[in-house]
Amino acid sequence: MKFSEQQVSLAALAILLLAFWGFYGFFDFSSTNQPSELSFYYPIQSFLMEAAHNGFFPHWIPYQYGGIPFFANAQNTVFRFFTLFAFFTENILVAAKLEVMVMMLIGALGMFFLAREAAVRPALSTLAVLVFLFNPFALGRSLKPGDEFLFAYLYVPLIFLFLVKALKSEAWRTQVRFALLAGLTMALQFHVGYLALVIYTGFLVALFFALWNLFSLSKETLKKSALVAVLFLVVVAGLAAVKLLPLTEFSKVSSLADKRSLIDAKGQFFDMNWGLFSPLKYLAVPDATAPGQEQIAVGFVGWILALCALASWRNKYVWFSVISLFALYLVATGSGLFTLLWKYFPGFDRQHHIFRILFLAPLFWALLVALGGQALDTRLPRRGPWRFAAITAVLAVALVLTMGVFTTYDGTRFAPYEMNEMIEENALFSYLGNQSEVFRVHDIDDSIGTTAAVFASANKVQIVQGSTNIWMPAYVNEYLWSVMLKDPLKFLGMLNVKYVYSNLSFRDPNLRLVKEFSPCESCRSLLGNLDDGPLLYENLRALPRAYTVDHAILALGDESTVKNAAYWLMLRPEFNPRTTVVVFYSGEPLDAKFLGLFDAVIVGALPKGSEELLRSYPGRLFPELRRGEPSVNESDIAAFLSSLNGTFEEAAISGYTPNGYVVTPKKPGWLVVSEKFAFFEAWKANAGALPLYRANGVGTALLVQDKVTLSYESATFKRGAWISAITLILLMGYFAYETQHRYSRLQRKEDNPESITGGEETARPGP
Repeated sequence: MKFSEQQVSLAALAILLLAFWGFYGFFDFSSTNQPSELSFYYPIQSFLMEAAHNGFFPHWIPYQYGGIPFFANAQNTVFRFFTLFAFFTENILVAAKLEVMVMMLIGALGMFFLAREAAVRPALSTLAVLVFLFNPFALGRSLKPGDEFLFAYLYVPLIFLFLVKALKSEAWRTQVRFALLAGLTMALQFHVGYLALVIYTGFLVALFFALWNLFSLSKETLKKSALVAVLFLVVVAGLAAVKLLPLTEFSKVSSLADKRSLIDAKGQFFDMNWGLFSPLKYLAVPDATAPGQEQIAVGFVGWILALCALASWRNKYVWFSVISLFALYLVATGSGLFTLLWKYFPGFDRQHHIFRILFLAPLFWALLVALGGQALDTRLPRRGPWRFAAITAVLAVALVLTMGVFTTYDGTRFAPYEMNEMIEENALFSYLGNQSEVFRVHDIDDSIGTTAAVFASANKVQIVQGSTNIWMPAYVNEYLWSVMLKDPLKFLGMLNVKYVYSNLSFRDPNLRLVKEFSPCESCRSLLGNLDDGPLLYENLRALPRAYTVDHAILALGDESTVKNAAYWLMLRPEFNPRTTVVVFYSGEPLDAKFLGLFDAVIVGALPKGSEELLRSYPGRLFPELRRGEPSVNESDIAAFLSSLNGTFEEAAISGYTPNGYVVTPKKPGWLVVSEKFAFFEAWKANAGALPLYRANGVGTALLVQDKVTLSYESATFKRGAWISAITLILLMGYFAYETQHRYSRLQRKEDNPESITGGEETARPGP
């Protein structure tokens, strides 16, 4: 049997991928080359497994930052291959490695056929795949399980392949089909979780449409581009809606709530001012684990082939690649083009470290390498296929060697811990996981505690720290890193932190030593962390997850003054959270009935139209504006706080799940829940019948008569799910119809070859 050049080329790529996966231990599912990466991805992925096996949707994760949105966090992904593999294998490491292999295969096929679409011979198209898959950026990240940056990158060739096919086609059916496939692929890119690369890809897609119309300027081209662009955008928006709309909930209070300044958005940028010969440093490929700008290199062989592509200067794919590279480097330097994008292109003002846009450059280097090989092939004398095969093989080997594909790994694998054994060896978290109560725990030595999330998620222990890169500034920056440090046990107690652990011994009347555990040696060798205690203390100032108090104080004003006034009050030694709750309120309007619920009002700033209402308020007012006092009298507030006697009454919690539970108080009144529910519209009390108020900094308070059901009910998720479901159903229906249509057409053609004179176009070579 005679095999075509394309079949042989694809077989060669398959062999190379298998060799790569074997060399780097992808088929060894009991060990990993990158254990530290699992400290970031393990909590996310293990929570996905918990949700899949326990039958709840992962809206809210209680094992990060004292509870935060999971699905609404751009970084946490659900609709990707890992979720499917983890569900069936029940092994996170297996699922993570399988996902990387599948994504590398998608990237390889996308790059190969994109080069083929540019009329590059199959054997030379393999050179493009080598550059795209094994440049330092892709090589280093393909060794990291679950890397969403890599996965977003690997979808890019497929997006451009489908767009090129759509715009090259003369038949409207083909234009529609590939425009829809391009939109589907970019939606999948969005769902892997690295939003920055999606935005950068969007910029390249916009540039691609502009250049395509510039190279082939005509009314027909503009009409075709408009059709393709509209279909593409509709599919991307429709399939992304299920994730995109819930993002708006979290973005309001997350670290990405406000756009970055121009300087902050630029961050680390590509600096070419390192000397006359500085560009030459990017000829050489360093270790694939090198950080940042060092990963841009494609090797001197790749550079030579890319320069050869300039000989085909009339080829529009050469022009597109060169202009795209120029634009990427121009943006990455933080130039005026970046300023324009920061001002006007959606999403650029939310990103950081603009040099990262250069991690898309290998796509165009890869195309230029393939086109350069094609230019050489057309200019070399024809002396038979074996000579061409030998030259191609030499170029491929040279690319592989100069990019360091098999020379950046020392063979070290971390075994036999397989994460699970390490987790079991952590005696402190195993002990905490066996407790039946609902509580939180904190590493008193470390306010971040990223690796603690590994053990917390595995043992279903709730911590106040976290490991994700998107957080709530009101919680992390203001509460944990500011006011909490001034009176740690008091403010941790209000977060329901029953236990703290440390490697130091404490003598504090509010701490009771529970136990000293054996150190977890594998934790330290595998992750380099100290999240194993070994000393565990009970925080005697801890409050329950839910409880009622007898007294409430209202902090009134705009958001800034309310925070200042409330935290000033809470930091006073006379303030006792066991008797009193401080409710933050910056809304309008006020009414007498609402004010009557509070023992006192501390005014940070007067809301509009509230002067008359406060004059008739029967409780205490700080400062006493009715007597013209400009500021709070210290002795008055101290005496008032000391007079608030009583104690809390713990409320029973039943039916606990990450997405909600039932609270049954012992008496009506102010119920305090140490949850951040008040920050999010999706959290409802009795299906929205009871309002939730921000209280005690980052907690929640509500006025109750009897038991209350707290549940996560996201309207944006429901709307997004409907939009995405309808879009997906329409896509499936269209492709089912299209498949049936093409099959029927082929059948008619077989029955009567002369009966069909038009319709689908035949394949055409590229320019």
